[in-house]
Amino acid sequence: MFNDIILIDGEKRKTPSEEKNVSKSDEVKLRIYGCQLLQEAAIILKLKAVTVATSQVLFHRFYFKKSLTDFDVKMIAPASLYLACKLEEDFCRVYKIINTFYFLYKYEDLKSKHYYFDVKNVKVEHFKIDVESQV
Repeated sequence: MFNDIILIDGEKRKTPSEEKNVSKSDEVKLRIYGCQLLQEAAIILKLKAVTVATSQVLFHRFYFKKSLTDFDVKMIAPASLYLACKLEEDFCRVYKIINTFYFLYKYEDLKSKHYYFDVKNVKVEHFKIDVESQV
């Protein structure tokens, strides 16, 4: 059992994601994304730094055994944060974790959408500042 977790120096082992044809760069990007989600959620929830570190370790250990194609990062991140709260005895209710991640996902969607306005229809008079009246 421990031989599966501990790697000897120089030993190369493919992760389950690599075995399912996920490129190494994509795997690294998704793992970083998951860790960023965990850190942002922990900041919002005001959790201890040890809890964040534990959740990230649990997150990486999970994907060392399971593939990224089988389990979505957006589902595993809240689960690992919840387990880390239990392990580190850092009290946080489940609904707060769920609501925080829901907020992060919605905020992320909002950031990804670009909102443009038509510059041709905007009149310059709306942006003028009346300097003389302030002096």
